[in-house]
Amino acid sequence: MDSKDRVQLVWGLALVVMGMAFLFHAQSVIDRIFVSADAGSFHFFIRTCMFFMSIILIGGGLKKLIHIRRILINRSTPENHRDNREDTG
Repeated sequence: MDSKDRVQLVWGLALVVMGMAFLFHAQSVIDRIFVSADAGSFHFFIRTCMFFMSIILIGGGLKKLIHIRRILINRSTPENHRDNREDTG
């Protein structure tokens, strides 16, 4: 695994963790928004947007992790190693 793959792996994990944290923390943030401002009519809209943001973060992180996993599996298959040996000699 080279440094670019490690960075992508860490980035994917960070997206998933932040998405989950945002999902669980969203309720307290929403409550604070509605205590400090009179935004009763936008309650459903704000709640929906915050949950969509967390789902997008989790989905993007999972997509990146799956992509990195496929790259690492393709690099470690014996077929790829055999093909490389045939090309060299």
